[in-house]
Amino acid sequence: LVITPPAGFEISTNGTTWSGSAASITLTPTSNTLASTTISVRLNATATGAYSGNISHVSTGATTVNVAVTGNRLATAAPQSDPLIWWPLTRNRQDSTAIRSARITATMPTLKALYVSNGTTLSTIPAYTTQFGQALGATANGDGTWSAVGGTLKRNYYEQFTVTATGGAVRLDSLLLSSAFYNTSSNTKLAVVYSKSNFVSDSTDVSGGVGNGLSSAAYGSFAAPIVLPNQTSGPTNVYHLILNGSTGVALTTGQTLTIRLYWACGSTGTPRYAMLKNVVVKGAPQAVTATAPAQLAEVQLYPNPTADGRLTLALPGLREPTQLNISNLLGQRMYAATLPASPSSQQLDLSALPTGVYLVQVRLASGEQVVRHLVRQ
Repeated sequence: LVITPPAGFEISTNGTTWSGSAASITLTPTSNTLASTTISVRLNATATGAYSGNISHVSTGATTVNVAVTGNRLATAAPQSDPLIWWPLTRNRQDSTAIRSARITATMPTLKALYVSNGTTLSTIPAYTTQFGQALGATANGDGTWSAVGGTLKRNYYEQFTVTATGGAVRLDSLLLSSAFYNTSSNTKLAVVYSKSNFVSDSTDVSGGVGNGLSSAAYGSFAAPIVLPNQTSGPTNVYHLILNGSTGVALTTGQTLTIRLYWACGSTGTPRYAMLKNVVVKGAPQAVTATAPAQLAEVQLYPNPTADGRLTLALPGLREPTQLNISNLLGQRMYAATLPASPSSQQLDLSALPTGVYLVQVRLASGEQVVRHLVRQ
């Protein structure tokens, strides 16, 4: 099956590698059956204006199927989205001070009727590890049993994260996380719901997202939860879940967004830990306190966090070559390159970088610069 997008659009099977109209995606069946595959679509045109066309699905001996797509490339800058707070959950519940925005208060997640691993039922999976992240179950003894919840989500079993604005207004637009179950795929589910009133007067489901296995019937809401995989070597799937569509959630100083994660598991075996790590809330400050240089105002880096180190640096509006420097938090330069003014986006292969947090500096010859945080998972 050959899948081809129209001009101006790109498609991807993993959210990292994208193919345009000149480079189709080919899916090969096994025993005449294609595996269920989620295709992500984005508009990535360089010129402003309206775009439309069909994503064609062509296979020998079969009728071609077209799916219509439309979009608009605007002249205004796209909203900037950067990590504002990151909970690695690989050592403890604390967030990363290196990533936390100056406008966000440090908080630690709390558990409601869920319990971290005791570290003895399965010695290789204690409460927190780099490989498995945070390991959870629904029994107080920490053995990773889920009989109390079963295969249906329950509102009184969850982990709660809070994001409080203190240094000024912020916009929160998405939540990233990695999650899976250990040694089971029996009705293993995850839902994400958020509230600005601590669930007193409002409760809102995530409005979609991208990630392995996500679909219109399983995108992370309470009624359409994500179907989590069985991953005995630790969670590797990254889910990027959207908060309030393209608008995001605005917080003024003093306001808090409460986010709850609900799991379900139909297996009665032990241990069957739910694993979670690298929880990131992305967004941007609402009020502009400094004006970015005109040429660098639209610099974007995605996907961020990156699981494999391959990402795109978008530089729209750039009219001169620029210097790119990437350093770790100790100030050591890890990557450097001189980028031409064209094309408007550059593909970066940073797969050699170890897991961690990095500073990405884009600098013009005039001395003007912009700095972004990058999380390498």
